[in-house]
Amino acid sequence: MTKTLNELGDLKKVGFGKPFPRHGLKLLHWFANSCLYFDNNNQMWLYDNPEEGHFGFKYFGNKTELLPYSNLNYYEMGNLREAEGLPDYFRDDYIQNRNDCDSNKDRIIVRVNDEWLKRVYVTEHNDGRNDFNKSATYIISKGLIMNIRNRSLKDFLLKTGYLTEQEIPVQNNEYTAVDMDNEQNTGNERVIEDDSQGDFRKPKSRCSCTIL
Repeated sequence: MTKTLNELGDLKKVGFGKPFPRHGLKLLHWFANSCLYFDNNNQMWLYDNPEEGHFGFKYFGNKTELLPYSNLNYYEMGNLREAEGLPDYFRDDYIQNRNDCDSNKDRIIVRVNDEWLKRVYVTEHNDGRNDFNKSATYIISKGLIMNIRNRSLKDFLLKTGYLTEQEIPVQNNEYTAVDMDNEQNTGNERVIEDDSQGDFRKPKSRCSCTIL
């Protein structure tokens, strides 16, 4: 049975999306703040139908039974080789570390009924293979999504262990965008994140592999 992550501590413990140059935690924060909203009944909805392919969403056939059988469709996102609509602040890490196996291994998979978002999963590619690691696949609970939406990217990366206080970068690019450190997304406005969220990079050994 797929484990459900309910708290930031759960996300920190399982290690999804870290260390650098993995992009899964940045992807999850952006997804929670920019791709979905909650209605008055606390149901989750996507702003766009993933069938249309925005932000690199593509149909996920679940051929290896990574996820439970459903008569609803699954869609995956997060492939930095294909999704040019994703923010530069984590695409740049991939571009500069494209020979590192970890730089493009993280994915979000959603189960939807058109725009009605029924379930959110995170997962990762198996090293050197074109499939996903079932033991590293998790459900992101609705409560955790709400928690993520109320945090800046910096705070989220600190709470999940991607960053320490000593590693917080100085932002030196100027953009006109939402200040994620001072504004909390408690409503349902779509947040356009600042591409200058920071150069959260650490040196890491490299390997050569291809992830599709």
